[in-house]
Amino acid sequence: MQGFRLNPNDYKLDPNWVHLMLAAKQIGISVDEIRQFLRQSPSAEEEPSP
Repeated sequence: MQGFRLNPNDYKLDPNWVHLMLAAKQIGISVDEIRQFLRQSPSAEEEPSP
C-alpha cells in the first residue's frame, strides 16, 4: 500500500486563513493551540439559523 501524498496543485489555500495563521504565529500562538481552539468552537453548521 502506498503512502498518501498531497500535490500542491490539487488544493488552494484561502489567503485569509494563511494571513490569520501567520499572525497567530507572530504573536506566539502554537499550531496545537489553534487546533484546540478550532475543535472547541462550534461550527457554523451547529449554530441555529436566524
